[in-house]
Order: sequence, then structure tokens, then C-alpha cells
Amino acid sequence: MADNTTEIKNLFIQLKQAYDGRKQLWVNLQAQIDEITGRQAAILDQLDDNMAHAFATLDKRGKAILKDDVSKDKEKLLRDVLEKL
Repeated sequence: MADNTTEIKNLFIQLKQAYDGRKQLWVNLQAQIDEITGRQAAILDQLDDNMAHAFATLDKRGKAILKDDVSKDKEKLLRDVLEKL
């Protein structure tokens, strides 16, 4: 009977150790997930900033090109008018 009691105590000790190990695995997993998601959020924020800068640059270049095209068209029209005179 004493052997059974000792064996049961040992089994409960092993069970508690297994639960403690499982709990630590979850803690480690959560820490890794938090670390990875933090890095990914930083990358996405940087990407958002880069995209905003790229859009602003493209918008400025587009406006400059349109302005140059309009100026060139006006210049050509004036030259044509002057040639006809």
C-alpha cells in the first residue's frame, strides 16, 4: 500500500512538472509572437511612410511634367502664330 501511495505521489509530481513545462512553453510562445508582431508592425509602419513619400514625389513629378507640357504647347502655338505672321 505504501508503494502505491509513493507511486501516486511521484505521478502527481511528474504531472505537475509536465503542466509547469507546458505553461512555460506557452509563455515562451507568447513572447516570440509578441516580438515577431512588434517587428512586423515596425516594418509596416516604415513601408507606409515610404509609400507616402513615394506618392508625394510622384505627384510632384506629375504636376511638373504637366506644367512643362502645357508650357511647351503654348510655346509651340506662339511660334506657329509668329511664323504665320
